[in-house]
Amino acid sequence: DQAVTCVACAPGGARLASGSADGTVRVWACGAAAQAERCLQHKPAEPWLECGVAAAAWLSAELLSTCDEEGKVRLWDLRVPAAVRAVAREGCGSGCLAPLDETSLASGTRAGDVAIHDLRSGSGGRAGQHITSRRVSLGQGAVRCLSARPGGAPLAAAGHADGSLSLVDLSTLAARPVPAAHSDVVSGVGWLPPSDGAHASLLSCGWDKRLVATEVQ
Repeated sequence: DQAVTCVACAPGGARLASGSADGTVRVWACGAAAQAERCLQHKPAEPWLECGVAAAAWLSAELLSTCDEEGKVRLWDLRVPAAVRAVAREGCGSGCLAPLDETSLASGTRAGDVAIHDLRSGSGGRAGQHITSRRVSLGQGAVRCLSARPGGAPLAAAGHADGSLSLVDLSTLAARPVPAAHSDVVSGVGWLPPSDGAHASLLSCGWDKRLVATEVQ
C-alpha cells in the first residue's frame, strides 16, 4: 500500500518484481490481470521498525534477489512455497544489487564496500540459512550502483556517492579506481560491448547531468 521503490524484469520477460517501502516484494505475471502472483515479505530486525525494499534483481526466471534498507540481502526461490531460500546480512546496505551469474551476486554498502555472495552456500534446503560472502573495500564513497561486465574477464563496475568510479576483479577481489568522470553522485553504470576489436566501454551517469563513456581494458 506504500510507494514502489524498485522494479525488475525476469529473464524472458514473463515476470516482474516490484519492491515497496512497506517491506513487501510482489511478483507479477506480465500480461496477466493486475493482481500479484506472489507477495514476499522482508522482516525487519525489530517488529516496530519499518524497512523498505531498496533493490531487486533476477538471477533466473525462478530466482529473485532483493535488498532492504538495512542491508539484508535475500534470495527467493519461487519454485517452492516457502520462497525465502537464504539470507546475507551486510549491514548499511546502499540498495544496489548486480547478478553475476546464477550462483553469485554482488551488493554495495554505504561504507564503500562491495560484497560478493556465493548463492550455492544457501542451497542446503533449510529456509533462511545464511549465504557465504566475501567483501572488498573500494576506498571510495558509498556504493550507489553496480554492474557486472557481460562476457570476458569477470569484472564489475561500481559508482560512488562522491562521483568516483571503481572496477572490481571478481576472481581476485582486487579493486582499482577509474579516472574521475563525475563531479557529483554516480546514479547508474552499465556496459557497452566492444566493437571492431576495441575494449568494452563503461557507461556512467550522475547527478551532474552527464553521461560518460570510459574505455576499460
